[in-house]
Amino acid sequence: EQTAFEEGVAPTQSQALRHAATAERRALFIREAKGLTPKQMARVALLGQGKRALDLGVLLLRAGLEVTLGGPSDMALPEHLQTWFDRAVTSGRLNADQAARAKERLRGPVPVEALSDVDLILDAATTGSVRFADLPTQGDALLAFAHEHPDFGAAPGSLPALALGFGVPAVTSDLVVLAKGPQTSADALVAVAYLARRLAKQTVVSNDAKVDLTARMLGIWRLAADTCLRDGAMPAQVDAAIRALGCPRGPYQLLDMVGLGSAAAHISPRRAARQP
Repeated sequence: EQTAFEEGVAPTQSQALRHAATAERRALFIREAKGLTPKQMARVALLGQGKRALDLGVLLLRAGLEVTLGGPSDMALPEHLQTWFDRAVTSGRLNADQAARAKERLRGPVPVEALSDVDLILDAATTGSVRFADLPTQGDALLAFAHEHPDFGAAPGSLPALALGFGVPAVTSDLVVLAKGPQTSADALVAVAYLARRLAKQTVVSNDAKVDLTARMLGIWRLAADTCLRDGAMPAQVDAAIRALGCPRGPYQLLDMVGLGSAAAHISPRRAARQP
């Protein structure tokens, strides 16, 4: 038995797996939570329209929270949410009672300046489309950006702000990045972290106000893969090696699926800001 144990822990693959497991545990640990009692959230104001707002609305309503939509009276999001739950019943993902209770928790839309008595204001709108000066600043609500370009400087000073980076699609992705802004308090971070866990999400804290964790991790992955190409490997060989480690697909297979044009369009804006 001792010999089998030593043979199992000695290979580099075993060392890599232990390293990965330890890193995952450390990434999920929130140091700021020690000794704090998280604020309980029951009412969320959701700003914005489109697929991101739809996904977040579904998540919040299914988790039992009351959601108030902030925006113009003719916004289409309420109808889209109703349609999503109707289709969920038809497909068997939810029963009729679950869908009815979720739809009962939906409020609005109301003007942004009329939002009140909420625990969290979740901004899923297009960057620059919300006038943060119109947000009510009374009470103890938190402000969370739910898009890739959070503008912490535009947030009212009385609202503790942070950013959330959801995977795509947000309904089924397991990961949420909690990005701290310059004035993010420990209480705000812990409260939103517990809300994310209520949504059945794993949380990772980013200390540099950036939510694009997946892109940053894929960048390191691609760098290692490209190094193998420069050393003489073929793309198919690299993909096969990655799949053998348990990944669903390799980096070059992923590029083929996304499209080289889309990948180049995503990379090009970053090159100007890259340090030599």
